[in-house]
Amino acid sequence: MSSQINLPPDAKSMTQDEIDTHMFFMREALAMANLALNTNETPVGCVLVDPVLKKVVARGMNATNRSYNGTRHAEFIAIDELLSSSSKVCSGGANEYRGGKRKREGDGNEDYHKERDKVENNRCIYGPEDMRKLDLYVTIEPCIMCASLLQQFGIRKVWYGAVNDKFGGNGGVLNLHIGNGKFDGNEATKEEKEEKKDNEGIIEKQEGDYEVSGGWLREEAIVILRRFYVQENERAPEPRNKKERVLKLEVEPMIDPRAKGDESG
Repeated sequence: MSSQINLPPDAKSMTQDEIDTHMFFMREALAMANLALNTNETPVGCVLVDPVLKKVVARGMNATNRSYNGTRHAEFIAIDELLSSSSKVCSGGANEYRGGKRKREGDGNEDYHKERDKVENNRCIYGPEDMRKLDLYVTIEPCIMCASLLQQFGIRKVWYGAVNDKFGGNGGVLNLHIGNGKFDGNEATKEEKEEKKDNEGIIEKQEGDYEVSGGWLREEAIVILRRFYVQENERAPEPRNKKERVLKLEVEPMIDPRAKGDESG
């Protein structure tokens, strides 16, 4: 599978098993993007993954149109799903544990201990602090708003498909994953930048910083976006006639993971 597609530069130092793992999770994110496309949403999808268990723990897709809320980006939806589902498990488990304790405590019945063990095994696994252990796979580079959210939660790593050169917060426009973007431009003085560098001249990692790897299934992510931009949008204030638009399936090869223009149609 991996040998038939264009791999990003980061893949050169990876084993085939590692590449296949990242491709698998990126395809899960693409499935969410396709679902968004089919519901007339901007087709961006993502999954949150536990890299140790190699398991998807939450999914998200853009929902700004149906919610009439500009903050309902895929990343927000996935994080909400993760935390809300975890809290429900915690709440239910705690209530079940307390109920079992009232009924069985002190009666010498081993069923109580089995009940407690079952609830303990179902307790909340992922809370806000556990975001530092998770990876995000998303079809388009997170926008500035979402990149900032991920920085505040301290996500472990972001894997994305195409660069967002208009609103990207992970290299497309700003680098919020490094020092919350402070070292991007004129905000930091030369002296401040030098103070944060280590002996090798690299800016030291700060609280909330996270790693980024782009270009994974980039072509597919771009084509899905193009499909959206050529279809009619009846929810637009002034719908445009797009019958004459032609879907372009050819995508220019990626020269650099920070190549510009990825998300444009």
